[in-house]
Order: sequence, then structure tokens, then C-alpha cells
Amino acid sequence: MSRGQPYAPRPGSSPARPGRRTESQDYLLLASGLCEENPLPPCAYYPVRGTENRLALRRQTILREKGRRLANRGPAYMFNDRSTSLSLDEERFLDAAEYGNIPVIRKMLEECTSLNVNCVDYMGQNALQLAVANEHLEITELLLKKENLSRVGDALLLAISKGYIRIVEAILNHPAFAEGKRLALSPSQSEFQHDDFYAYDEDGTRFSHDVTPIILAAHCHEYEIVHTLLRKGARIERPHDYFCKCSECSEKQKHDSFSHCRSRINAYKGLASPAYLSLSSEDPVMTALELSNELAVLANIEKEFKNDYKKLSMQCKDFVVGLLDLCRNTEEVEAILNGDVEMSHNSGEHGRPSLSRLKLAIKYEVKKFVAHPNCQQQLLSIWYENLSGLRQQTMAVKFLVVLAVAVGLPFLSVVYWIAPCSKVSLYSLVKASACKFLIWQR
Repeated sequence: MSRGQPYAPRPGSSPARPGRRTESQDYLLLASGLCEENPLPPCAYYPVRGTENRLALRRQTILREKGRRLANRGPAYMFNDRSTSLSLDEERFLDAAEYGNIPVIRKMLEECTSLNVNCVDYMGQNALQLAVANEHLEITELLLKKENLSRVGDALLLAISKGYIRIVEAILNHPAFAEGKRLALSPSQSEFQHDDFYAYDEDGTRFSHDVTPIILAAHCHEYEIVHTLLRKGARIERPHDYFCKCSECSEKQKHDSFSHCRSRINAYKGLASPAYLSLSSEDPVMTALELSNELAVLANIEKEFKNDYKKLSMQCKDFVVGLLDLCRNTEEVEAILNGDVEMSHNSGEHGRPSLSRLKLAIKYEVKKFVAHPNCQQQLLSIWYENLSGLRQQTMAVKFLVVLAVAVGLPFLSVVYWIAPCSKVSLYSLVKASACKFLIWQR
């Protein structure tokens, strides 16, 4: 069979099923509907043999994929495209980084002194970005040892977005993050405007310009990564008041009001993340309740982003309710309703729980929290304090107790006035909230 003819099955063999090829067959189908900017030979099946044919195939594939990329980016980018010519060593280097060929990467980094580790492929990605995108930890560690490595910040953001915790830890050990300044500042801030630390390709950054690593980790709900960044000293700065007139807010509002509003929302999304609330605050319940109220107020101020702020406010409320769902005993419920259990018992009336968090939830109208079964059970326990057996009694017994308290109230009042803590005054009975309610009604 000649090389130019289409491939056909051997005589006597069963015809192949349509749309299916075995792994032993090494054939290439060149699509006929290619981009007009990169015309290629017409459609043909032909076997691939030899290094030259394989190299030609790869270049044809590169041209085809680049044409698709240009078509997606639109005509404006096509006119401004800066073609990149790669040497064979650079192509081999990028392929090894993408497919995880550790021996090739190690050998080229050691022997090829003229190798440009920051070279990019037809998609504008360098070796570090390709290694991180494909979760090649060993290759990432080898590349991070090289000096003047570019786009380290973008590689960190990419690893965070994909949840690669080990790669994130490896990148954070890079000298660029030694002082911790890069973790606190976003790509849009002035110090990094003129370098490619956070650059995705020649067009700009991969994520929003105001997103810092810890904000992105909070958006993705990556608990381990948020914990790692917090240990490194990263924090999410709370946005200034909406009516703030400081020079920083005025400058941002004047430069781009839309970006300023979006940066505020991104910051609040990070602050309202369950991962950040639970790991960054000593009292997550208090923080979540106050943040939910702040977001509800902003929803009425910034009408154009009302739905976004309402959604975040509800997210904070759901976080607090979710904590109640996780409680396994009375002590844990008390810790959520009172804050610090020891301090609440000491500060409450007669050692009774203060229920400070519950009162705050009532103030901010967090109805799900107040009506939660675990919360209601704790309130009933306080209501029937020192009368725990009365709760399981019949209505007839409860009626007799109420009648006895009503009839004996004058005698109990005199005894309680003379000796409040004596057994005769039934101090424990009078102390119960249910009895107090009955006495008050009298």
C-alpha cells in the first residue's frame, strides 16, 4: 500500500468499528476545517514513522491549536500577536514540564547552561505554570530552585485554585515570599505593576487584579491552604466604610469605580468564607453574626450589588447554624450560645449562662439560629432549671404544682425574705425560671 493512499484494512480481516482505534495504531487525522489563518494540508490518514515525521506532526498540531487560540481571542489580538520561536531544547523542556518527565528536566537544568527557564509555549505558559497545572510536584520543586524565575505568583494562585496543598507549600518556601509582603498585596498594587510576578501570559493576570492568595483560598473553601497562609501571616483586610473619604478610597473610586466596588465584594466574599471564619477568628460565632449584620446593611446601601451582599449575609448565618448542627453535647451548645463558657457562668446572674451570642442573634434577627432545635433544647433546660422532672410529668401534675405555688406564695415570700438560701424557703424551686414566671403573673 502506497504511503499517500488512505489506510485500509488487510484482506480477510474484519472491518474496524467506526470512530475507534486501537493503541497499536499510530495514525493522525488532520481536520479539514482548520483556521484560515493557519492553512494545513488536506485531510489524510497516514502512518507516523521516524523522528522527522513526529516532529512535523507536533508542529502541525501546534499551529492548529494556536489558530484556535487566536480565533477565540478575536481579531484584535491576532494583529498584536508576537510570535515566539522556540528552539528544540526549549520545546523538549516545556514538553517534559507538562508531562512530568523528571529525569529530562533535571538533566537539562544541570547541563544546558544557556536554557531559558522562562520560555513560553504557544499558549504563553512557561514551564512552572505547566508543571503546576498538571500537579507535578517534583518538577515544580526543581524549577523553584532556579534564580530569576518568573510568574511565581501566578503559579501560586493556580495551585490554590486547584487545591494542590503540597505545591502551595513548595511555592511558599520560595525566596519571593520570605518576607511575607507578596502574600498581603494584590497584583493591582503599585509595587507589582511593572513585573510579571502574577502574570498569566503576555495579556495580563489569570485572576482578578484585587485577589490575593488568601482571598482566593477563602473563595475556594480550601481549609488547609487558608491555614497555611494564616501561619505565614497573610490576612484579609476588611474594606473601609462605604462612605469613607480617605485618600486611598478616593483615588480608587476616581480611577475605576467599578473595580473598586468589585474589590470590596471580593474581600467580603473572603471574609464570609466558612474556611476563613473558622480559622482566623477566636470567636467565629461572634464574628459571623457581626459580619452578617454588616453585609445586610451594605445590601441596603449599595443597591446595585444588593443580591451579592444578601447572599453573603445569608452565608454567614448559615455558617453559625451549621456550627449548631455539629454540636454533640450540652457543653458545646453552651460554648456557642455563651461564647466563653467559664466567663459566661461567672458574669451571668447567680452563675446562670449569659446567652450573649443568642441575644446577639435575636438582635440581628437570625431566626434560623434562634429556632434551631439544639438552641431550643438548651433554652428549655434553663426554663425547667431545678425542676427537670416536671417536664416529663402529665398536665395534671403540672397543674397541681402551679396551684401549690400559687396558694403557698405568701408563706414562701416571708420565709424567702428572712432566710433566702434556707431549705425551708425552697430556694431552688423559686430560682427556676418557670416558677419566676408564675410568680410574676401573680
